[in-house]
Amino acid sequence: MFYFLTFPGVAVHEWAHKIFCKLSGLKVIKAVYFRFGNPSGYVIHEAPRNYLQSFFVATGPIIFNSLLSVALAYAISWLQPGSYWRFIFLWLAFSVAAHAFPSEEDLSGASHDGLDYLKQGSSLWPLIGFPLIGLMWLAGRFGLIFRIAFALSLVVVGLVWAGLLVL
Repeated sequence: MFYFLTFPGVAVHEWAHKIFCKLSGLKVIKAVYFRFGNPSGYVIHEAPRNYLQSFFVATGPIIFNSLLSVALAYAISWLQPGSYWRFIFLWLAFSVAAHAFPSEEDLSGASHDGLDYLKQGSSLWPLIGFPLIGLMWLAGRFGLIFRIAFALSLVVVGLVWAGLLVL
C-alpha cells in the first residue's frame, strides 16, 4: 500500500538510476518506472566497466531523490497559501524522499561488483564505497519506519530553508 501511495517516489527512484546510467556512460536496456508487483520498478542496464559506474548507478537515487525532495518542499513557499498545490507538492516531496534509499538489490550489486574489482586489483574505490554502502544497507534494515523518518526530515529541511517552518 505504501508503494501505491508514494508511486511518484518509485518512478523518480528508477529515473535516478537511469540518469546515473547515462551520466556514467552505461546503456539502458529497459526501464520500468512503476508497476504493481515486486519490484515496483527497475532499470536494466549493461554491465558496469568499473566500480564507480556500479557505485553511482546503485546509489544515484539517494543523491537525486534527496535533492529533488528538498527542492519540492522549498517550492511550496512559491505557492499561494491555502492552495491545493501546496498539498500536492508536499505529497510529492514526501513520496520522492521516501524512495531515496537504494534497494537491497541496488546495494548488493554494487557490493558484489566492488568485491570483483578488488579481487582483480583493478580498483581501490570499493574501499571507500563499502562503508557508504554498509551504512545505507544498515539504514534499510529499519524498513518503513526509517523511510518515513528520512522522508519527513528532508521535507522539514526544505520547509525550513523556505522559511515556512521555524524550529
